[in-house]
Amino acid sequence: MASLTLALVAGIFLSDRFVLSLTVLLELMVGCFLFLVVLYQLSRKFYLENLILIRLFSACSLVLFMLLGAWVYQIHRPQNQKSHYANFVKPDVPSTLVLEVAEVLKSNAFDKRYVMKVHKIDSTLSFGKLLVSVSKKDSIKPMLGQLFVMRTQLQHPSSARNPFQFDYRDYLKHQNILYQARADSINFLPTGLQTKSVFYFIAQFRENLQQSLQRQNFSPDVYGVMNALLLGQRQDVSEEVNNDYIRAGAIHLLAVSGLHVGVILFLVLGILSPLKRLRHGKWLVLVMSIFSLWVYAVLAGLSPSVVRAVCMFTAIALAIHFRQTTSTINVVFISMLILILFKPNFVFEVGFQLSYLAVISIIYFNPFLNALWNPRFWIFKKAWDLMTVSTAAQLGVMPLSLYYFHQFPGLFFLSNLFIIPFLGLILGAGFFVLIASYFGKLPLWIKDFYEFLINSMNSIVAWVAKQEDFLITGIHFDAWLLMGYAVLILSLLYVVLKRNFRVVFVFGISILWLQFIYFYKSQKQNLQSEFVVFHQSRKSLLGEVQGKSALFYSDELPAQNPNRVLTDYRVGMNLKKIEMDSLRNVYQFRNQFILLIDQSGIYQIPNFHPDVVVLTQSPKLNLNRLIQTLHPKIIIADGSNYKYLVSLWEKTCASERVGFHSTYETGFFRLR
Repeated sequence: MASLTLALVAGIFLSDRFVLSLTVLLELMVGCFLFLVVLYQLSRKFYLENLILIRLFSACSLVLFMLLGAWVYQIHRPQNQKSHYANFVKPDVPSTLVLEVAEVLKSNAFDKRYVMKVHKIDSTLSFGKLLVSVSKKDSIKPMLGQLFVMRTQLQHPSSARNPFQFDYRDYLKHQNILYQARADSINFLPTGLQTKSVFYFIAQFRENLQQSLQRQNFSPDVYGVMNALLLGQRQDVSEEVNNDYIRAGAIHLLAVSGLHVGVILFLVLGILSPLKRLRHGKWLVLVMSIFSLWVYAVLAGLSPSVVRAVCMFTAIALAIHFRQTTSTINVVFISMLILILFKPNFVFEVGFQLSYLAVISIIYFNPFLNALWNPRFWIFKKAWDLMTVSTAAQLGVMPLSLYYFHQFPGLFFLSNLFIIPFLGLILGAGFFVLIASYFGKLPLWIKDFYEFLINSMNSIVAWVAKQEDFLITGIHFDAWLLMGYAVLILSLLYVVLKRNFRVVFVFGISILWLQFIYFYKSQKQNLQSEFVVFHQSRKSLLGEVQGKSALFYSDELPAQNPNRVLTDYRVGMNLKKIEMDSLRNVYQFRNQFILLIDQSGIYQIPNFHPDVVVLTQSPKLNLNRLIQTLHPKIIIADGSNYKYLVSLWEKTCASERVGFHSTYETGFFRLR
């Protein structure tokens, strides 16, 4: 089951990179299936013990599931769904849409953000999701289920504009959100109607629960953590608390996942255990426990991590009831298979990937780690169990975590050691507080006790987060290293499971492979050389890299205002030495000259014909005359210029047949 599920996942990832038509995929699937039928009949009739035939059958089965994964992913793509609104959007033409508020996202510094369902586009019935931003200064307050009419020109979300930056456009694509729009009181009007579906009433009930908690006057940090732990809503967790949990390696405690759902399942089973004495009591306990898990999943917003965990523990509850000997790992992979067949985009969720890796790693590595020491005293045994579980989970997720976040919390086991033993109490008491608050019957001493629990948890996490010497940040970890460490951990897993000379030899080869990757990367990085014009709003930033050293030119002091663009670039390029300097007017990179023109607009230098011209700070100049004087190969406009000037310059360059690059439109510019 594991190999077939992983083949399905591989097919989804490949289909995201290489697009094949549904017809071609279906034909390949049918052909592969028929070939499998032939192989099966041959194996039964002639070659029952033929290893070659068996291996060929296994290989074809994997190919079939890869094709199935690609096909499932393609049928869920908006481009392959005829009624999806994205297929009716006309370039540079405003559209009239009927929208329903589907989800309230966390606000940023300037805007409130919503995911909205499209009902109509230009009088055509359609469907799909749209990201809508509303300025915080605007009086509009969309409510869940509320219908609006909007007249606007839809825009694609911005892709990454700087090297190694998080690509928000790619993230939204995997949420099936292809367009975004800005709303205001002029182009965004309520219809006076409201869709009251099941999800509307669930959202209303969740909002009533949140309001009942707010009426208890919990402190903002306590309320934010309670909202995340009990209802899966992290919008109210302050940035400071969220960063503490990240630095302490305990962010999984705020994201409802398998840990929380597992605790809830065993709490429910414990509470309902007396019912087993009744006739058909075991069936009643099974139904009520599964029903409780899915009610919690719905209240928590059906996020990928919650759905994954509830699906997995539903399978575990069924296995417990029927006393099946099916291995836990098969239950995990069956739950994964079911989820991604219905929603293949789950595989692109970072939380989904890390959750499954953590669970799989615990299943395989924890028995081996746990057997290394057998403490005599109960309290030491429980502490050792928690440490081995945390270590096993980190072993599995570490490569992927380093790839995404480039940091490692060295004291992760401390936060888990002090908090996880009390998580059952925190969740159990939390649900009691939630229900009592809803009915207005929460005693003050219970409210104070629960606030003490959450404050204690936050304090432990904050203390661990402050041990900055144990938090390793800025770790360079790219796709090559991810692949190398993945091979190393897989071979280590085989050593743990098989323990023979052959797998030890493979483990040695994986170590040599990882050393080769480090050697290859080191040689490549020593030879790297590039000149970059970055995109920054209202600012200018240029950089020149030689080997593992870089010199950046800027119009501000990054020491006073830490620059995320520089941090991402330094980590991505694995730079060891960085120097800063103020902007210059002339640069030379290899055999090319670069002229930077600022607001002064001065560019007439005798006998100087630069290859590249960089326009910054909206200089007032005649671009036609500049082109005729300097004859540059390309003109670059960075993010410090007014947009209307950039549009005019682009038209001028097009008429003069000179290359033009706007960092607003296409992001950073790189010379190599």
